[in-house]
Amino acid sequence: MQFFWFGAGIALGAALVSLNGRRDALTGLLTRHAIPRWLLLHRGPLTAIVADLDGLKAINDRCGHAAGDVAIAGLAASIRGAVRRADLVVRYGGDEVLVLSGTAEPDALAARMRRAIWRAGIAASVGMASGAAGSLPTLIARADHEMYRSKGERRRGGDRSLAGAVCPDTRADGDPRHRRAGAR
Repeated sequence: MQFFWFGAGIALGAALVSLNGRRDALTGLLTRHAIPRWLLLHRGPLTAIVADLDGLKAINDRCGHAAGDVAIAGLAASIRGAVRRADLVVRYGGDEVLVLSGTAEPDALAARMRRAIWRAGIAASVGMASGAAGSLPTLIARADHEMYRSKGERRRGGDRSLAGAVCPDTRADGDPRHRRAGAR
């Protein structure tokens, strides 16, 4: 396959990734299988941002797995709405979302993501690392480490959002209101 690089190479890259990456059925995000193709199109420094739901086990235990699915899908939607079209957003694990970006302003991108997650009423921990694209596994591991450090700080600080105290509403009408854990 031959590629022609125009001024809109990013748009071509996004189209290639969406055509070749598999989509996650729950979130609509691409899966980790899209990462190698996106990297082929990306040159220069790279930022990895990992977001992980806080209290998913508690949500699943108290509210049911359908509520956990709503929380995962909400996290994915809030992140997708906060990043640039050129950024890659994938469901990286059960409740982890990974963003890969070539942005020159990684702190601003991470801040937009945190705000979007907070506005959606979702409790999540976020970690970020920047570096060379050739060291992607190390970069993701550093971002993951930062995410767990953030989660640990929140736990030690008594952050109640880690307890999964609020259950997403799972009614079929899609009403975004929430109900307290244990309230049926």
